[in-house]
Amino acid sequence: MQRVIQSLKAGWIWLLLGAMAGAFIPANGIRGVLMDLPGLASKEAEPQPAADEAARDDHHNHIPLSDVAQRNLGLRTGKVKAAPYTRTIQIPGTVRERPALSDLAISSRVKGVVTHIYTTPGQAVSIGKPLFRIRLTGDGLASAQAELLDSLQRIELADREINRLQSASRSGGVAANKMVKLKADRDMYMLQKKNREQSLMIRGLTAEQVAEISKSKQFVRFVEVGMPSAVEDSAPETNNESFADGLNFTIEDLHVHLGKAVNAGDELCDVAYHTNLYFEGQAFEKDVETILAIAQDGRPVGIEFAEGDSHTHLDGLKVLYVDNHVDPETQTFRFYMSIENEVLGDVRDGDAVFRSWRFKPGQRGHVLLPVEQMEGHYPLPREAVLIEGPEAFVFRELDDDAHSHGPDDAHDHDVHMREFEPVPVQIVFQNEDVVVVASGGELKSGQKIAMNRAYDLQLALKSGDGSSGHAHHGHAH
Repeated sequence: MQRVIQSLKAGWIWLLLGAMAGAFIPANGIRGVLMDLPGLASKEAEPQPAADEAARDDHHNHIPLSDVAQRNLGLRTGKVKAAPYTRTIQIPGTVRERPALSDLAISSRVKGVVTHIYTTPGQAVSIGKPLFRIRLTGDGLASAQAELLDSLQRIELADREINRLQSASRSGGVAANKMVKLKADRDMYMLQKKNREQSLMIRGLTAEQVAEISKSKQFVRFVEVGMPSAVEDSAPETNNESFADGLNFTIEDLHVHLGKAVNAGDELCDVAYHTNLYFEGQAFEKDVETILAIAQDGRPVGIEFAEGDSHTHLDGLKVLYVDNHVDPETQTFRFYMSIENEVLGDVRDGDAVFRSWRFKPGQRGHVLLPVEQMEGHYPLPREAVLIEGPEAFVFRELDDDAHSHGPDDAHDHDVHMREFEPVPVQIVFQNEDVVVVASGGELKSGQKIAMNRAYDLQLALKSGDGSSGHAHHGHAH
């Protein structure tokens, strides 16, 4: 009985304590009381990780670059513009010499001994420049000169006799038939003179040398051999100012030395004429119809030469013809274009000039055959587009007004900053130099982007947010 009474007393006490607590605890319940405790209040005040990531997402999707950083990168920017682009396919090829024009041989016109050599391998020479001096030793040329001198003497004697008889005829003492015979003989000697002059030129003397024999009445003992003018006369016409100095021939090999005895027709040296060359493309059978259609339509083609990190392009060329033979080793079809060479540089050693040409026989390149005209897309430099697996994007420059720094910004306000963000793009076509990006996506015409260093900007973006994954694409502004 006593235990029951004690239990009832305990229950009334707890009931009383509960009523008192209800009177003092606030409406937000026990949580509000706990929030007043110092330790719990400080922990609750900390922001959650998800909210923190959302707050920083906009900053981490941008790459701020100062003027100095842009110069260190060599960063170039430009506006995106839709433009037509001709899609091409590449066909390998090689620079070749033009038959009967590029590879020349200089031969001796006479029999004799080489006494002077005026040039050396590698030297650039022009039309008319003497290359060798030869002392004549052939009996046939000596006899032909003697016959010409004999004709000259006979003409001179006939002229004297005619002049003497004309003076005597005025006194009436000379028969008319004798005068007629003298004039007929002189005409015969004149005809012999012309024939013997032609014979000397056929034997290797020039018209100037033959005229000098008639004037001086002396034998020609030496002959100088130089570049024949007929070679340059047969070359294609050009307006290239690099060829104006006439040093368009290069000595390649010498076949004689001082004191060498040569006969008429012996080769003295090899000369290259490389102002105009052929480019030989090597196509497979599947490309022949395309090449023939391009040649028949007269559509221009291009050639690309890789020179280290740079590329040289020749545009506006024509396909001359497609060879009717197939290379038995490679089973390729050869076709040809004519290319005009360029002077790469000259080295001077006294009066000698050693010329280097940009395009050389044996040099390899690619023919760019046009196969499709693409309209309405954005042709961009290769370095402007970063490709990572199935994704590709460019870096768009943000407007300064839309992304100005706040009063608490950590950047120095005296330094002009540019901010870039990645923008996903769709690739329509690409080669080693150009990437054609489809229009109609997030990238718009007139927007300014980084035209190079896309890979470096991506590294800077990953380094800035500490992420090893992809950047946040599609950030709208």
